[in-house]
Amino acid sequence: MCDPKIVTKDGFASQGLESRRLTPQGLLHFEDIGRENLDVAMEVLFACFEDEVSKEAIRTVFHAYLKGEISHSSLVYEGGTIEIKEQYLYRDREAKPVAVGGLYKESERALDDICLNWSGVVAQARRKHYGLEVLQHLEQVAISQGFNSLSVWKEEESGNFEDLSPQQRMYLKFGMQDYGERFPYVWEGVATTEMWLSKKPLKREAWCVFP
Repeated sequence: MCDPKIVTKDGFASQGLESRRLTPQGLLHFEDIGRENLDVAMEVLFACFEDEVSKEAIRTVFHAYLKGEISHSSLVYEGGTIEIKEQYLYRDREAKPVAVGGLYKESERALDDICLNWSGVVAQARRKHYGLEVLQHLEQVAISQGFNSLSVWKEEESGNFEDLSPQQRMYLKFGMQDYGERFPYVWEGVATTEMWLSKKPLKREAWCVFP
């Protein structure tokens, strides 16, 4: 686990949130998703991805994540396994839940590569740099676990920055690049192409304390 040691920020202390659990720029407080905040986390995640995933799918994944009171779980899919490594809920200075973020390991990818799990910011909290803050925090968590590459599915095949979705543009600003990874993929019986963006090597920041 990667816990930054940062002096208490105004706003967080008054809400009873631990100052050592702040993201790189001190904009957000992060907490592990567990049984006590599972319902809140699922609502935030659904608010971020309601056009892409059902509540039933979210519930299935999170309950697998928490099964038996363990923090990690492996989900089997055609061709390999996915191990959920971390999943976080993020709160702002008023302790409002505003974002989720996580990491998973896919068995078919390089040993030093880890993937970005469902990560997003609720609509009313966007344009506050929270998205990049979440990515920077997850980068440090990945490094603390020995990974040197962070990857995410690429949604669009386009050479024009302006044509990409805001989320995809944020990935590029974060430092991810298209290394030309393309794989045949079948989703619900439909053949498609799996595309990836990756950031490598990852950059260690001074605020993060490593074991």
